[in-house]
Amino acid sequence: ILYNAPDAIVTLDEKHRVLDWNPGAESLFGYKKEETLGINLDDLVAKKEVLSEAKNYTKQVLSGKIIKPFEAIRYRKDGTPVNVIAAGSPIYVDEELKGVVAVYSDITWQKKNEEALKLSQERLDLALKGARLGLWDWNIKTGNMIYNERWAEMLGYKLNELELHIKTWHKLVHPGDKKIAIDAMKKHMDGKTHFYEAEYRMAHKSGNWVWIIDKGRITHRDENGKPLRAIGIHVDITERKHAEEEMEKLRIQMRNIIDSMPSVLVGTDLNGRVIHWNKEAEKVTGKTACEAKGKLVSDVFPYIASHMDKIRASIEKRAVRKEARIKILFKGECRIADFTVYPLMANGAQGAVIRLDDVTDRVRIEEMMIQSEKMLSIGGLAAGMAHEINNPLGGIIQNLQVMKNRLSGAVKKDYKIAIECGTTMESIKNYHEKRNIFNMIEEAIKAGNRASAIVHNMLSFARKSHAVFSSHDIKDILDHTVLLAATDYNLKKKYDFREIEIIREYEPDLPYVPCEEIKIKQVFLNILKNSAEAMMKSPETRISNPKIILRVKKEKEWVRVEIEDNGPGMDEKIRKRVFEPFFTTKEAGKGTGLGLSISFFIINDHHRGNMSVESWPGKGTKFIIKLPLTREYETYNVC
Repeated sequence: ILYNAPDAIVTLDEKHRVLDWNPGAESLFGYKKEETLGINLDDLVAKKEVLSEAKNYTKQVLSGKIIKPFEAIRYRKDGTPVNVIAAGSPIYVDEELKGVVAVYSDITWQKKNEEALKLSQERLDLALKGARLGLWDWNIKTGNMIYNERWAEMLGYKLNELELHIKTWHKLVHPGDKKIAIDAMKKHMDGKTHFYEAEYRMAHKSGNWVWIIDKGRITHRDENGKPLRAIGIHVDITERKHAEEEMEKLRIQMRNIIDSMPSVLVGTDLNGRVIHWNKEAEKVTGKTACEAKGKLVSDVFPYIASHMDKIRASIEKRAVRKEARIKILFKGECRIADFTVYPLMANGAQGAVIRLDDVTDRVRIEEMMIQSEKMLSIGGLAAGMAHEINNPLGGIIQNLQVMKNRLSGAVKKDYKIAIECGTTMESIKNYHEKRNIFNMIEEAIKAGNRASAIVHNMLSFARKSHAVFSSHDIKDILDHTVLLAATDYNLKKKYDFREIEIIREYEPDLPYVPCEEIKIKQVFLNILKNSAEAMMKSPETRISNPKIILRVKKEKEWVRVEIEDNGPGMDEKIRKRVFEPFFTTKEAGKGTGLGLSISFFIINDHHRGNMSVESWPGKGTKFIIKLPLTREYETYNVC
């Protein structure tokens, strides 16, 4: 056994001289057996560096102690040191110490490996600290975890403050993110992914949340493929996440700014492919940003395909190009737009931003302003004519009144003149009564007064308003507007507003309403005229018994006015757009489409009221106007 053992086993006498030297000792120390017999072992294998320690060991063994294994350094024949595990045991014969057995096991390679491992561990720790990586090692079967100091440090803890168990991870992960991490690990455990990766938040000791990127893999499985152990790393990405969130906020903010602009904005690269596409572009083309990106702008925005040469010229010359009031066919309607190309040359990237502003409404408003100016001139002429008519009209009414008085004998002088003419006032009165002259005069006076009232009403309506709010009886305003509407007569279509039956359903004792009389008249007149025109549109569609019902009643803190007709009504599509500016169902050149939109503005914005419409095809139309009984006065800053 001794001669076949791999360890060095040396038998010594009581003076520590070699009695036997096995092959393991020859191999370890380099001495042949015959070179060692009778020589003190310490002189053979212990140099001065370890001689004291070796002699102490010898002394203890020779005193009869059994020496437990310990690490020591001994030397070979050539002087090279070897690391050994040394042990010794005394030999007794008849209870008398006769010698010692010394055993040495070579651990030189083990020591070198330990040193290499230690160095490697130091390097790994240094690398991990430099990379600021947190390590974890999970025993899946027991749930026990091993963390390094950096793992705990990320969360504001010292390693001894944490329970080394998977429960610790469950406690610290954000409840809203836990499922993400667990699902990712489960996929990896099931063999669906080569490694595990997840981003989630963990609770910091301070109460804040730390963003972690967690990566790992299964290192051991049992014979059935069941995972037993996993290792991985944690990296603190909180700063990166905050930076990403800030960048995302800025990106969203810029996107919102671009999307909120009323202009069509399209960004293209040098080849004319779309790289940016705002909400207005989506609205105009009906194509989403996802559908448009990467495609040629001429394909997704055919309305500007004919202007591609201008876009390329702007990019090549690096100059802004503008064209005003170009015509674009959009959804079957000719629209007018301002077209601008801005070349892009930032950071070496070339392209352009195409801006398209729909100015159709502005152009129409400009045209309307010209028309309005013309109408102001006509209004001035009409007012002058009304004044001129008033003067002779007043004379006619006055003379008719004088004629009536003189023919009826209201003055004594009339009797005297009648006798002078060879007749009597009784005969004159009798003649006029039989010829119905007095009734004719009375009707002429009434007609004159009615004409005077119409002229007065026209003058008050045409008179420039100074935005003065005062209390008014809304019923009187409505009745005066009906009288004004009664003067409307269409020679071409040969209809008369007076042919329409007006039904009044007024609630008694209504309170006065604070409003601008002229503007409210304008609203009522517009509705009445629209109703009349709808009912008398053409002989084929003309209503046989046209009616307009006027209702006025109090409704809590409002006065509610309803103007309802029995005309052809409107379908849902038209009803939804009836208050849009420039929307009209009339033939081109027959209407501006501004009447109801202006009326809506007068009621909803200027009077803080509410205007709505109810209508069904073939069942008439009802306009509902609600005006508040109290007005909140506002202060405006005048620039």
